Amino acid sequence: MEIALEVINKNPVRLRILLNENKRGILAVLSAVFFMHDLSVVSARQVCGTKDNLIDEFILQGSKPFSERMRKKILEDIRVILNKQQNVWDYLKKDPSKFELISSRRKRFSSDFFRLSTENEGTILEIEAPDRPGLLFEISHALYLLYIDIKDFSARTKNGVAHDRFLLQREDGSDIPPSMFERIVEILPKIL
Repeated sequence: MEIALEVINKNPVRLRILLNENKRGILAVLSAVFFMHDLSVVSARQVCGTKDNLIDEFILQGSKPFSERMRKKILEDIRVILNKQQNVWDYLKKDPSKFELISSRRKRFSSDFFRLSTENEGTILEIEAPDRPGLLFEISHALYLLYIDIKDFSARTKNGVAHDRFLLQREDGSDIPPSMFERIVEILPKIL
């Protein structure tokens, strides 16, 4: 798998991720790496998504200035996980305080914060909830665990509230059956 990471802007940090292969769980990997590098996702969108290519753009906010060294480390971390040299949870364990933060969330989502619907384009999951570090990772990882692929997404934070929208499909490319809605509604509050 070929991966490129372009820095479009440094203030705020705007990154473009280019992959020559679209795999289930990529958003969970990217958001975990950003979380580990103290970068909060302010806005994100999929620019292009096909079976063979994926281009995602992220606007990130961090506490430290973004440097070429940081870009290289982020790219290295993404490669290690996507090339299956390390899984996401083992990667997060490198920083015990961050791992603890993600793995022991006391705050849970109410079903009032998310909505599932079927529209012409497919199954849509919309989330509007208080933002916090690692939220995009938690959502995308929950979907990954359910073998649900994120076909398209957009994410933004405004006034401390995350506004995320996901177009979902099954791993085989088919629509999400209504029976899976129950699993999504059941698992999201538990993981989030």
